[in-house]
Amino acid sequence: MSSLSDFVAVSFVCLQDAITAANIAAAPKNQIGHVVMRPGIQIEPDMAQFQDMCCEGYAYLRVMRVMAPEEPTRQEPLGTPISPCGMDSLGAEMELSIFRCAEVGNIDFPVQDDAWNAAYIQLLKDFDTLNSALCCIRNAFAQNHQTWSIVYNDWQPWEVQGACLGSRLQFTATIECPDEDCLGARID
Repeated sequence: MSSLSDFVAVSFVCLQDAITAANIAAAPKNQIGHVVMRPGIQIEPDMAQFQDMCCEGYAYLRVMRVMAPEEPTRQEPLGTPISPCGMDSLGAEMELSIFRCAEVGNIDFPVQDDAWNAAYIQLLKDFDTLNSALCCIRNAFAQNHQTWSIVYNDWQPWEVQGACLGSRLQFTATIECPDEDCLGARID
């Protein structure tokens, strides 16, 4: 398993744990029903004729992109052979997100103020849940003495789309791979 795979696996467990804790404290209508890892450039909640994952509560983790860090983390003496892939560290931009149902008004019955206020308060609770997951990720690697760092990028509420609203928290992890390159090959 590569260091990126390890990082994603632990990050996903942290998201699951944060969602479980939030679900215990939440009213049934505010619980998250789906916690998944999703690929893709932009994630849309899955909706079908008989199922709406947004209204069932939907949380995900995704890797947005992986890149080489700006500076190598290990300086090898000149002439030292490197692994075929040569990556001793990498940067991974990650995203944690939660989608939920929002009340939808129409021309005859607009959404009431108390419904907008409740939706906004729920977004702030979701921010706390996503932050809890990120804190868990940091703590997991601090306890395991990993040489990985995490930088908080930003949290953004999504625009309300149909009956769906949500938010995302983006962060960057620098993953150092001291005994192997970041793709899993041993460095001797």
